[in-house]
Amino acid sequence: MKRIICVLLAAVIVLNLSGCNKAKDAQSALVDVSDYLSKSLTAEDLENGKEFKNISISSECIISKPKEINSIREFTWSSPKQPDNNEFVKQFKHTYEYLFGSGFEESCFYVDSEHSHVQYNDSGEKISDLKRVSELEKQIKSNEEYIFTLIYDDVSSSKKERSFMLYQSPLYCGGMSSFNRGGLDSLLHPNESRRRLELSYPKAELKPSNSFQPESDETVFISGVNKPVSELVGTYEDYVNSLPVFEDTNVTTQVISASSYLLPDGKNYCVGFETSANYKGIMFDSPDSGKVPTDYTFISGFGGMVTPDKVDSAYGIFRCFDISDEKEYDKILPADKALEKVSSELTTEVVFELRQVNLVYTMTAPSSYEREKDVRKCAAEWKFTLYNKNDNHFYYCYVNACDGESFHYYAAPAPEESKEAEL
Repeated sequence: MKRIICVLLAAVIVLNLSGCNKAKDAQSALVDVSDYLSKSLTAEDLENGKEFKNISISSECIISKPKEINSIREFTWSSPKQPDNNEFVKQFKHTYEYLFGSGFEESCFYVDSEHSHVQYNDSGEKISDLKRVSELEKQIKSNEEYIFTLIYDDVSSSKKERSFMLYQSPLYCGGMSSFNRGGLDSLLHPNESRRRLELSYPKAELKPSNSFQPESDETVFISGVNKPVSELVGTYEDYVNSLPVFEDTNVTTQVISASSYLLPDGKNYCVGFETSANYKGIMFDSPDSGKVPTDYTFISGFGGMVTPDKVDSAYGIFRCFDISDEKEYDKILPADKALEKVSSELTTEVVFELRQVNLVYTMTAPSSYEREKDVRKCAAEWKFTLYNKNDNHFYYCYVNACDGESFHYYAAPAPEESKEAEL
């Protein structure tokens, strides 16, 4: 019996020492953040003289990393405090005026709140709808009514110029604030009666003709002129990030990718954008597929332009995050060491093709669906997108860039064309 106990204790000691050695190895591999990220990162750098048995690097692998940052972080994200109802309404009207000018109609002003929401019965029939702000004016002014969002929907308006706006204060990832001028809708449905603009976006209405990285110098023929994608991206970001904000801003909305969509005239294109939030130089992770894990949150927005000098729509505007318990690191695990960890965690029975590498902030799932109680943990992590041709799935693998110790992944079905085509 004593011998069995001794053997078990020895095994535990070996495991503990093994874990300690792995932690020490990870710590010893850390390098200076500013020095490492200031240099170019290539496929050869990822291999670093090694040959992975279960990973091959695509010749078209996209490697994206931030520049000109001196540190990476771990922190806690919380839902920002909601303002007083009267301030909420004031902010809404101010932002509406910034976006659309004068002509605000109270008859188009709705509230999504405790006693005003859309409901359907089991047969799919609508049994209740949003109420106008004027119908709950007394309760709203006295703060008896808790507001979720304020909405301007011009379906019943006689004005020629279109306007739709959904607003959650402040502009953060929980509220998914949006606006739409109806430019795309007028081109796609010129002879139809006035429709709601809530879902009139390029990605919702059309199939993409081509996709681009945000910095691409390729051109798109939009409203009669050829414009570089990078210039359109800059116009979109500058405008969205100039919207009035009534709290201290600490994040920006940034484009992740752009796509062109052929319009009905067969000549011109509109451009759609996929976006996320950028915090101190690093993007928050966004979903790459329809299937995502339940233990993490992805920050994702989108929008569009039908003319080269004006933003037509935006969904998801990120400007204010409530951040606390922030830990700053001036050392980072190099991407090649993170890829080694990924290789060690995956099966050796399959050769995965590495398609993309990013440094991102990940965010755990909401701790509560009550805004005041929602707290999430965030960390800088290397994200590796790998493709498995055997099951036609993408594998999204993450390694903590601050300490190199934690690893997690999820898999999602790839589009059918991925079997033959490279990204």
